[in-house]
Amino acid sequence: MQPERYEMPITIPDKIGVLTVEQTMDAFLTDFKGDKEKCSSHIYNIISCFEFLSKTSNEITKFYDTYNKQVISCCEQWNAELNAFKEWNMQQNDESIKRIVGLWAAGLIVKNNSVRTHEKLVNDMIQLRSEDSNIAPVLIRMRTIIQQRKALSNGYATVFDNISKNIDFSLDQLSTASAFFADKNSYKKARVGCIN
Repeated sequence: MQPERYEMPITIPDKIGVLTVEQTMDAFLTDFKGDKEKCSSHIYNIISCFEFLSKTSNEITKFYDTYNKQVISCCEQWNAELNAFKEWNMQQNDESIKRIVGLWAAGLIVKNNSVRTHEKLVNDMIQLRSEDSNIAPVLIRMRTIIQQRKALSNGYATVFDNISKNIDFSLDQLSTASAFFADKNSYKKARVGCIN
């Protein structure tokens, strides 16, 4: 039930962001002899992409912090309900219950995705004990928490996937600009003179 781990690397745009637009323009236009219109377009893309990547780094951190807080809240709720379930379970002698709980414990050891394992336990227990007023409300709350947790993961996966696509697009733009400015014929060759 814990949040997915994420570490945001320090990005180059953060370091390049200290350059002004004028400094960036000067860096690319000094001694440039190629197509000025394409040059301006690529410079605009470079500046825009670096600005986007720098802001995106902060946005990713904000989204992850929000996700993390929400998942931790789900964990706390889950632990409270799980404790209530364990107390109830200790008083049970029904072999069907023991079998389900045994499979659940084994599933937690073997499988990486504990949310699915918990979901199976809760669904199996609801089918077995949906009429038991002592545990049915706890099981319903457990199922609700699982659904919330899954919705958080799916929702934020979509958010991060969309951000990733935009980052890929920006990196493609930067790569295209890099190839344009790497062309040796776009810049005047420095004159090498002999000193007598």
